[in-house]
Parts: sequence; structure tokens; C-alpha cells
Amino acid sequence: MKEFKRTKKSIDAKEGEIKGKVQIIERSYGEVCGEGGEYYIIPNWLHPLLTEIGLTSQEKLVYECLLRYSHNSEKDPYPSQETIMKFTGIKTKHTVIRCLNKLYSIGLVKLLKKGGRHTHAHIATNEYKVYYIYEEKYLKKIKKTDNKA
Repeated sequence: MKEFKRTKKSIDAKEGEIKGKVQIIERSYGEVCGEGGEYYIIPNWLHPLLTEIGLTSQEKLVYECLLRYSHNSEKDPYPSQETIMKFTGIKTKHTVIRCLNKLYSIGLVKLLKKGGRHTHAHIATNEYKVYYIYEEKYLKKIKKTDNKA
């Protein structure tokens, strides 16, 4: 097993399901979690690109939340507004709705079904289609890959 350095930093988790101390270490999530959907990948260039097209930090977090749920499922994501609020730290449903409306308006997210999914608690949630944004240089790589297939 690979050794890793522990930092001297320890944080007290106070909210949500995680209680007590958490440690910050040098090992990546990929090394620790391996395969199996316990992590998701967001390219380093995504946040600056989302800023460049005019998204606020809250809108970026909502988009990231939907990306996370779409990566961990073979179906389109359907997190409730409450789930989005917990993931992002956004305090009001109104703000979540405003962020979703912005994502709809620029085409990053499409509302597939309003109240179309029912969770284990029988709460109706919206179902979303998430689209991915790329700079032109990445589109050229995708085109080359598609041509090889």
C-alpha cells in the first residue's frame, strides 16, 4: 500500500451526515476510491470556462451537482431541490430555481419531466438532461475520435 503524508490540518465537520474530524491528505480521490463511482471527474478548465460564459458561483455549483448525479447513474439525473441545496450549500429553493433557469436558458441543462421521478420517500422530483460544454480544441479531439470509430 502506498504511503501518504498527512498534513497537520484537521477540520471539524459540523453539518450534514459527516460529524467529527476530517483529514486533508495528499492522495487523490482516484487513488483512494478506485473504480466504482465513488468520485466523479470535472476537467480543470471547466470552472474558468463557465465563468467566461457568465455563470455565477452558485450557478456553477448547481451545474456541478447535476454533473455529479449524471455521472453516477445511467439515467438522467433527478435530484430534488433539497438535494441540490445540500450539495451546493445554497440556502433557498428560490435561488436553486433561479440557477436552474439560467442553466436552461443557456442550454447546459434541459428539464425533461417536471415532477417526473419519485424518490424512495415518494417525493416528486424533476428529471434533467445535462449537456457538456467544450472549447473548440476539445471538439477537434472528439471529431478525430468519432472518425476513428
